[in-house]
Amino acid sequence: MTKSGGSSLSFKLPVNLKSEQVWASRREHGWEPVPSQACPTCADLSDLMRENSLFEGIKRRSGLAVFIQYWNNTTDEGRQRMASGEMCETALPPEEIAAAAAVVHGLCVKDDIEPPRWVIGKKADRPMCLFAGAENPESSERLMVGSARVCAEHNVFYPEEFLEKV
Repeated sequence: MTKSGGSSLSFKLPVNLKSEQVWASRREHGWEPVPSQACPTCADLSDLMRENSLFEGIKRRSGLAVFIQYWNNTTDEGRQRMASGEMCETALPPEEIAAAAAVVHGLCVKDDIEPPRWVIGKKADRPMCLFAGAENPESSERLMVGSARVCAEHNVFYPEEFLEKV
């Protein structure tokens, strides 16, 4: 992927295929993990998120879902590589940087990988939910209570299963 956003990573993986039946089928058909060198790193994350810059809010953050899919479809070596690199913090608004930091931090904790330094201290000014339907106060409150444990550090909330996208 080029820094100018020349190629898209999002076409390489299917979206939201979560069931155990999908994994069983993949194994039967010789599924192999995505090679580590084919995975985006934190340095690519702002480009992934900008690919959807015509959208606002939640839709724009679909680049985070793509990053999660790569994370969950590669090896431990691939995940280590993905956590490397610094995200370009001037490429996106601060709340988008906080959203990326919360997701990367959550993935690292989930898979027992040292989080990159750039995620530390990245916090949204006001509570942010990464899901549609969380606009009303009752839904937002439920999401905050059921969120991954690193979410409060970043003031960005998502359910733990968000980090399981395959």
